Amino acid sequence: MNMSKDTPQHEPSLSLRYLAKPIHEVSIADVASFFLRERSETDQLEFKSINPNSRIDDQLPSIRKTVCAFLNSSGGLLIWGAPRGVKLEGKKEKVFAGDPTFFDFAIEKDYLVSKIVDGIIPLPNGLKVNPLIDENRSLVIIEVQSSDYSPHQCSDDVYYMRIDGQTRHAPHHYIEALFRKIRFPDIRCYLKLDSINRQNTGYLFQLSLSFVNISSFQNDEKLSFIIRSSMRIRRTMISWLSEIREDNARDIVYFNDPVTITFYVAITDSEMESISEKSIIIVFGGKYSPRKISKYALRLDHLGSLSYKSFLENHEGILPIIKDVLLKDTHEDGITEGNLSRNLGL
Repeated sequence: MNMSKDTPQHEPSLSLRYLAKPIHEVSIADVASFFLRERSETDQLEFKSINPNSRIDDQLPSIRKTVCAFLNSSGGLLIWGAPRGVKLEGKKEKVFAGDPTFFDFAIEKDYLVSKIVDGIIPLPNGLKVNPLIDENRSLVIIEVQSSDYSPHQCSDDVYYMRIDGQTRHAPHHYIEALFRKIRFPDIRCYLKLDSINRQNTGYLFQLSLSFVNISSFQNDEKLSFIIRSSMRIRRTMISWLSEIREDNARDIVYFNDPVTITFYVAITDSEMESISEKSIIIVFGGKYSPRKISKYALRLDHLGSLSYKSFLENHEGILPIIKDVLLKDTHEDGITEGNLSRNLGL
């Protein structure tokens, strides 16, 4: 199956979020550009400056603690080579801006990875380390995903976590919760506009809806979904409906094995003007995964000014409004679990 070019197969890249590039494409110039303005640390962003007068082994314990904290929390991006942090008057936390700092040698990736992971128990996976080297100087970018095997302990026999933009000792109740936490399969949905057909009095759109389990070690079962729209929709060419409901789209939903269905949306020329919000709402979940909601807008503003081929290739037609949000946490645009459940007959 060919999924949309912007369909992620894994968790979103933190490097892409903060530095606008995947970690393997980040350059020293990108880091320098990032620090042209003042930056502050967050729960998922940590800055370490490099002291060229101290040995790398002396700086590694602090790096391990941060990596361990990211593993035990929500993941994070560590820039080891940030400018030196300074405290400004009236601000509690340090701010970082100016020129990056460097080791005065080209650091070896394998040596660095080994030094970091050997001091963390259990051994972390999914760690991405990218030394950025310019002649005989270097700095390091480290991207850490939240771990499926937390809690992780550092070589100093301490568990760490991220809180208020700092790496801190994790309290006993937090570690106990990590040991006992229940993990659910993470199902994501993706909507793609496949084709457009002009009819006598309007348009017929063919769309494909894909559900993907992105949890590497947890299958789900009995995937169900409901599709509702302000426009007419249907699965087959028999009759138009206000909703499409499927109670068991697949018995077992394996990791990275998409479940895809095709459906159609119709809208007349007069409805193009009268229906202000041309939206599609999808509620979905499985036996073990909590229900989520996604809401998409069908954007038809530029449909007349572009060829259908260009419209489809440029992904102009679909705009995510709410994306894969737990149903219980959704309060956008007046959508709450209560009124949505009533509207959908759940």
